[in-house]
Amino acid sequence: MSRWVILVGLGLMGTMALADDPAPVPAPAPAPAEDVLQLRWGDVKPIKQVKPRHPAFAKIPLPARCKIRFTIDTQGVPEQVVISECHEKLKANAEKAAMKWRFEPVKKGGLAKKAAFTAVFLIRR
Repeated sequence: MSRWVILVGLGLMGTMALADDPAPVPAPAPAPAEDVLQLRWGDVKPIKQVKPRHPAFAKIPLPARCKIRFTIDTQGVPEQVVISECHEKLKANAEKAAMKWRFEPVKKGGLAKKAAFTAVFLIRR
């Protein structure tokens, strides 16, 4: 029968298994990471571009700059975008616009691959 001892001391709590408990089972190994090619902006070809909109309520100087890290799938569709170096009031519009972009699929060895790269958006009215 397993028994556990709860230790309380100096405001710290924890658990400790007694010696007759079986060794813990290790967690399964993580699945291998998918190959995502790390590219530069000049290595990809956009086929559909959507400009981010400047919200009317935002009182910030224009043009405004947003850095966007794209990860695209094998069809050239963004799977994930990460917005950085962007005014907080513009991030949502920059993300919406970036998710609507489309790119020619990136190929390596004749096979379409996932790819990641960074672009900079300049937002104007």
